[in-house]
Amino acid sequence: MLTSFFVYGMHWCMNVVIGTDKGERGAVLLRALEPVQGIPVMQERRGTHELHLLCSGPGRLTQALGLTGEFNGAPLDSGPLRIFSRESVPGLHPVEESVIVQTTRVGIAKAKEQPYRFYLKESCISKR
Repeated sequence: MLTSFFVYGMHWCMNVVIGTDKGERGAVLLRALEPVQGIPVMQERRGTHELHLLCSGPGRLTQALGLTGEFNGAPLDSGPLRIFSRESVPGLHPVEESVIVQTTRVGIAKAKEQPYRFYLKESCISKR
């Protein structure tokens, strides 16, 4: 399920929430993605042609994807935004562990030393 929240009175942010049982929930903040489709629409929504500025940050990401509070509670397997497992998409190859970077969190004050930030070495997002 997708959950939305408004921060700083100006940006929508989105979490992916898993689990439905009490005590079994978990959530991940969608912080960034490297755009590969729909780039012209994202550029128009964001008002920039700079690829690395389209989706590099939670507010930029939701603006580029057109996500607002209307998406709160939307399912991720059949809603307007879908997240698929790598196994469910024919032709995708597994990502080698050697290209996955794990580092500390950014943009927060509490528990920033925790290694909960992941990205791909060669991503346009990782260079920022």
